[in-house]
Amino acid sequence: MLILVSSTTSASIITKDKNEKIKTKDESKPKGDGISNKWALIVGVGIASCPYTTYDALDMKNALIKHGWNTAQIKCLTGLLEASKTNILNKIEGWLDLNEDADDTVLFYFSGHGYYGHICAANIIEGGDPSNYEISSKELDDAFSKLESEKVVIIFDSCMSGSFTDLINPLSKSGRMILSACGSLETSVGSEELKNGLFTYYLSKALNFDDEFGEADTNNDKCVSAEEAFYYAKIRTTISYPLQHPKIYDGISGDITITKQSRSRNINLHNLFFFIKHFKN
Repeated sequence: MLILVSSTTSASIITKDKNEKIKTKDESKPKGDGISNKWALIVGVGIASCPYTTYDALDMKNALIKHGWNTAQIKCLTGLLEASKTNILNKIEGWLDLNEDADDTVLFYFSGHGYYGHICAANIIEGGDPSNYEISSKELDDAFSKLESEKVVIIFDSCMSGSFTDLINPLSKSGRMILSACGSLETSVGSEELKNGLFTYYLSKALNFDDEFGEADTNNDKCVSAEEAFYYAKIRTTISYPLQHPKIYDGISGDITITKQSRSRNINLHNLFFFIKHFKN
């Protein structure tokens, strides 16, 4: 039996990494270089009121690295010093924008406190003016609009995150796919037993090819796309907690491959039969 606790979202402030040189983007360069790279910015606020968000972030990071992503092309921000509002926005508008181009895939993941149309950075624990730690849909849209990539996958494991998938939300634009852990007025829960947000737990299982009998890779191409990972996680999240219904906005034509299978797998028939029996009942 799962013991569920509420999971919320937040961010923190950083201008640049220690010893990292400040760069400026060469606007005269062509928008694409003909090479398809992958870039990820992963945020887990890592504060006491969101006890599993650091685990969420690290699990997502490790899933990407395990299945072909370049470690140097992933930044993971956790805790007050790294996951502040200023630093999150700076990393989108700075590090991501300076490195990605029109040929690349960009992934942004956030686990922490949130409410309708907003996420909250880690510096929420400092209190004060909410504008210091709340990141609105408009602020996120402004930041992501600086990117040239037309394949931007944005994932929120935070309460009310389904609001980001609404068509009226400024973040819901062409060239972006938004995966949310729950509906617009719902709570995103975490599991004390799993030490993860429930949605992230199943999402990372799909991306890790850790689904016992291979059902995440629905077209058997030895890859898991953002869409495949979402639908795998969606049904299992709601089965585990019926009051949580993950949502998706898909403004990208075609599938976006996130991870590729690195080795052959053995199907666990015992778990397969158990899962079939569960659905029959």
